[in-house]
Amino acid sequence: MSTSKNQEATQEGTVLHSLFGRTVVRVDNNLIKSDRLRSHEAQTHRFIAENTTIPVPKVYDICPEDGQVVAIVMNYIPGDHIGAVERGKAIIGRIASIEGDKFDSEQEVNEFILGDIVKAAPDILRHYAKFVFMDNHDIVFTHSDFTPRNILVDGGRVTSIIDWDYASWYPEHWEYIQA
Repeated sequence: MSTSKNQEATQEGTVLHSLFGRTVVRVDNNLIKSDRLRSHEAQTHRFIAENTTIPVPKVYDICPEDGQVVAIVMNYIPGDHIGAVERGKAIIGRIASIEGDKFDSEQEVNEFILGDIVKAAPDILRHYAKFVFMDNHDIVFTHSDFTPRNILVDGGRVTSIIDWDYASWYPEHWEYIQA
C-alpha cells in the first residue's frame, strides 16, 4: 500500500487515535496504523499470536516506504480500554512466561542500553553507569507499554492487547518500571 493509498484510506475511515502524527484509523473491519512505525511491531503481533493465547490483532499487511514501515494493516477488534488492574497482572505473567533468546543475561540488556541508546554519552559516563545497573534478574519477553489504554475488553472479556511497538526481551521487572 503506497502512502497515497494510505492517505485515501485514512480519509475514508474513522480516526480512533491520533497523536504526534501517529494515526489509527478504522476502515470497515480493518485498522490502519500509520506514521513512522517500529519495524518489528507487526512481527511481534505474529510472534505473540503463534506462541501464546494472548489475543492480538491479526496483521494483514506491512507498508514500507524508503526503508521505513509507514503503515500496518490489521483486523479491527471491538472493545473498550480496560480499567481493571487485576486482569492486567495476569496477562503480564503470561507475556513474561514466553521463552526466548535475545539476551542471555541482565548484564547483556544493560550493555545494550548503554551501548546502543546512549551512544552520545562520553565513555567515562558509560563506564560508571555500569555500576548503577543491576544484573541478577531473569530476562523475559515484555510488552513495555502495558497500560490500561493498551488492553481492550468487550463484555467483561479481554479481546486484545495492542501497541506492541516497544516489546522485546528485558529484565523481569522491566514491565513494572515502564508503566
